[in-house]
Amino acid sequence: MDEGVESEERRNRVLVMKDQIKKAIDDHLMDEGVESEERRNRAMMLKEAMQENGFSYMNISSC
Repeated sequence: MDEGVESEERRNRVLVMKDQIKKAIDDHLMDEGVESEERRNRAMMLKEAMQENGFSYMNISSC
């Protein structure tokens, strides 16, 4: 790459600070709202499905 030439990938990079990530997690995943509870329930169901002998695990293993 020539000096002074910036790649498309580098130009479109976005920096996210750790405090922004923490705030997003706290605001959207850890609050006590109905949507957050539904997200946690779906995450638990997916985790169980992917465990050995879980529904998704068996589907992937049989391919």
